[in-house]
Amino acid sequence: TPCAGDMDDLCYDTKRNRLYVISGYGFVTAIDLSGGREQIRTMGTVQTAIGARTACWDPSRDALYVACPATVALPARLLVYHAP
Repeated sequence: TPCAGDMDDLCYDTKRNRLYVISGYGFVTAIDLSGGREQIRTMGTVQTAIGARTACWDPSRDALYVACPATVALPARLLVYHAP
């Protein structure tokens, strides 16, 4: 998976026992930790934006906020992902 050596930030969802790995290369990978140490599995990866390295998990809203820097084509923005 692309998150192997490209981690810039981590957020932990205690309710779901998930780890969200944020990479400035433009993606967030969700990792399921509920199966214990022997059964860690990657749930999936979603695209964010190149340079989006900073994130914050809000457990009260079940939401991951990812900050994206401005580019030539787009202004700075905040992406919001809601955990199912």
